[in-house]
Amino acid sequence: MKAKKHDEIRVLADSKLNTIADYVSTSLIDGEITAQEFKLVLDEMSKYQQMKKEIRDGAQKAHAAVELDEETKKTPSSSRATINRVPHSLKNSPQILL
Repeated sequence: MKAKKHDEIRVLADSKLNTIADYVSTSLIDGEITAQEFKLVLDEMSKYQQMKKEIRDGAQKAHAAVELDEETKKTPSSSRATINRVPHSLKNSPQILL
């Protein structure tokens, strides 16, 4: 689970790094960084942070679900909560009201 998350973040970081490198290369070719080019770099950084947070949040939810599932498997069925179970032999018997 952790390896998958780290791999997704690594791929995301590589992708954003390449995009930012392209913007910087364009700026170096013409010898100046325009306000728009600078904004593009900042926007990519912001997108990276947001997407990284989404990956982490998704991994945390998945981890919590796995922990809950494993805890449920460990709990014996006799100790799980039961809701008004009536023995089969008493289902059709007359009820006595006190």
